[in-house]
Amino acid sequence: MPALLNPRWERFSQLVASGLANNLLGFTQADAYKAAGYKANGHSAEVCASRMLKYVEPVVQRIQELHRENGKRRKTTVESIVDRLDLASRIAEEDRLPAALTQAETSKAKILGLQVDRQEVGKPGDFNASQTTDELAQAMLAQAGASTITSDMKAMALAELERHSRVLASIAAGEPSSDLAMPSTSKRQSSQLSA
Repeated sequence: MPALLNPRWERFSQLVASGLANNLLGFTQADAYKAAGYKANGHSAEVCASRMLKYVEPVVQRIQELHRENGKRRKTTVESIVDRLDLASRIAEEDRLPAALTQAETSKAKILGLQVDRQEVGKPGDFNASQTTDELAQAMLAQAGASTITSDMKAMALAELERHSRVLASIAAGEPSSDLAMPSTSKRQSSQLSA
C-alpha cells in the first residue's frame, strides 16, 4: 500500500506504527494525533485518535502495513539500545528511583565505551617471578594488553616506574615530591595522619 494521500493521515499512521514498533512508553495515540498536525483541546485528542483508529479504514490498514515493515527491518543496534536506556533513565528520574537511574546511565556508559570494566589478570604473586625492573616493565605492559613490546615502550614504562617509586618514597617520608602535586590537607587531617 502506498503512502496515504491525506498527509495528516499518513503522518498519524507513521507515528502510531513507530510508537508500536519501538515500544515507546508514554507515547499515546493522542500524542500521535497532535503531532500529525491536528488541533485538539483537553481530552479531545484521545477521542479523535480513537475514532480515527476505529472508523478510518485506510489509516488502520496503513498502520498494520507499517508495523509489519518495521518488524522486518527492526534489528537491535547500539543506537536502539541507547534509546531504550535513555527512556528508562527518564522514567527512573521522573519516578525518583535513583538506583534505577544509576543502573540505566551506567549501562548506557558501558555500551558507548565510556566506562570500561577492568579485571585483574593473573593471581596474587604473579609479579614475584620478575627479577629485574626490565622484566617487571615487560610484565606490566603485557598485562596492560600490549601485544608487542618495543624498547621505547619499555623505556617509557621504566621511567614511569621510577617516578612512581620516588613519589611513594616521598609519601612514606612525609615529604612533598616534585613529581606529585600533593593534595592539601587540613591541620586536623594532618594530625590524624601523624597519630
